[in-house]
Formats: sequence, C-alpha cells, structure tokens
Amino acid sequence: MESSSFKQSGFLRNHQGAVHVVRLSSSGKYCLSAGADKSVRLWNVEKQTLIKTYTGGHGYPIFDLDLSSSNSQFISVGEEKFAVVWDVQSGRIVRKLGGSSSGHTQRINAVCYAHFITEDSIVCTASYDRTVRCFDLRASNRSSDPIQVLDQAADSVTDVCCFQYEILTASVDGYLRLYDIRTGYILMDYLGPPVGKCCFSHDGNCILASCLDSCLRLIDKSNGDCLAQYKGHVNEEFALHCELTLDDAFVVCGSEDGSIYYWDLTDSVIVQSFYKAHKSTVSCVATHSNFLVSASHDSTIQLWTRNMKTS
Repeated sequence: MESSSFKQSGFLRNHQGAVHVVRLSSSGKYCLSAGADKSVRLWNVEKQTLIKTYTGGHGYPIFDLDLSSSNSQFISVGEEKFAVVWDVQSGRIVRKLGGSSSGHTQRINAVCYAHFITEDSIVCTASYDRTVRCFDLRASNRSSDPIQVLDQAADSVTDVCCFQYEILTASVDGYLRLYDIRTGYILMDYLGPPVGKCCFSHDGNCILASCLDSCLRLIDKSNGDCLAQYKGHVNEEFALHCELTLDDAFVVCGSEDGSIYYWDLTDSVIVQSFYKAHKSTVSCVATHSNFLVSASHDSTIQLWTRNMKTS
C-alpha cells in the first residue's frame, strides 16, 4: 500500500511583514506572492530563488492576486479601490481597473480572472463595499469602468472565483452566492457564520468555503446541501484561503495558530497536520501535484514536498 506525507523542504524569505497570498503558476515551477509590504514577488519554486519584485502599483497592503491562464500577466488588489494589471516579464503596469466614479468605494478583498468568452477577458473584484465588479479587459477604449456590478451582498464580499459561466462569491453576511452569467439566475446558500474564502472543486460540482467558526464546509453546488465539514484548525478572525488538491481528493487550509491541516475529502479525517509550521497565521496555501506552499503573517513562505511511502 502506498501512502504519503509532506515534509518541509524550503523557505522563500524576502517579504517585509505579513504575506497575504501566494499563487502557483500552471506548471508549478513558479509562484507569485504579495502582502503588507505593498509588493508582489515572483519566485522560482524549484530553485527557491527570487526572480523579480513588482513595486509601484500599490501604496498600501496587497490582499489578493491572480495569474492569467497564459501566465503572462497577473492582477493584484488591496487597500486601494482599484486593481492593477501587470506584465510578468517586463514588470510594467499594463492598466488599472476601477478608481473612477463607477468603481469600488472601499478596499478590494479579492480578485480573479474569468474566461466566459475568451481567455482572460473578464476580471472580477470583490470589495468591502459589498459589491463585486466585473471589468472587460478587451474594451477598446481601455475604460476602467465595470461592465457589471453584483450588489446583492449585505456585508463585505470577502472572495470571488469563477468556473466556466459561473461567478461564486463569499460574504461576511454568511452567504455563498452563485451567479450564472448565461441565465442571470442567482443561487444563495446561507451557511450562518461569516464566510472568509471559497473555491470550486476542480470538477465544478462542489464548493469549498472557509468560515469564521473554525470550520470548512463542502457544499453540493446543485442543491446547497452540506456534504462534509472539516475541523481542527483555528479560524475566527481572518479570511483564510482554502483549497482542494488537483484530484479533488484532499482539502487543505491554514490556521491562525500557525498550523496547516490536510483532510481527506470524503471522510473529513485529518490526514496530516503541520503543527505550528509558521510562527503566525497561515493566510494562504497553494497545492500542486507533489508539493504545497504556505504563506504566513510571519513574513515567510514555506515549501512542503510530498514523500511517498510503500508499506
């Protein structure tokens, strides 16, 4: 029988202050990170080296970022009311979205690319102002105005993600909201506690949500049923990124006590806990085929490699 466990295999150190987000490239060879020091950093994960630092786009902490499907651009958001689109290779700012009279009125908590029509054509931003705004990157006049505003939330929208023609949002008001762009339908699932982060399963059938009652919930997208709950970590204050592995077999999330937890999807059992892997809150995790990366408020990013064992 073959089993696996993760062991700490490296550090990425260069940020000053909390690291709020880390994202892996599609190949897993590179990652982007950002946080309180107002900069984005590009790393070679295999060599554990810093490649480039992106500065000048933000004057305040960065909360989230997302890579385009081609890995040629990324977009970052934070305390400001606008999103910044960057060219990965040159480090130049391509454009800024929002900031106009029709843009967000408060900080932006989350951002994602959507691929409804063509790749990387639409960007969605979620804000403390209770709205999600959608921007068209193909606009010929390079307008920074949104093409659509989703304003159903009663409190801060903490996360947004997309799958095919659907936009999923999480809010402090305790709701997950699923918008179908083709039909205009809105499905709402009330979870109770404030919802910090959310994501689709890779097959698109389920939704994973991290809530501020120290519980992750797996929701059936078709009917809103709660299929499983995952507990053991501490999550009462911050919106902690959660994720399913590429094969949708495991759930991973950080903890406010510095630990990382790894659950079996179907039976909710903790497969592995990285007890106090960091000295402070683990704000974000990202997984690939045989490793994961974790970002923390302790200013570090850690690399964890899967070791396969045969018994």
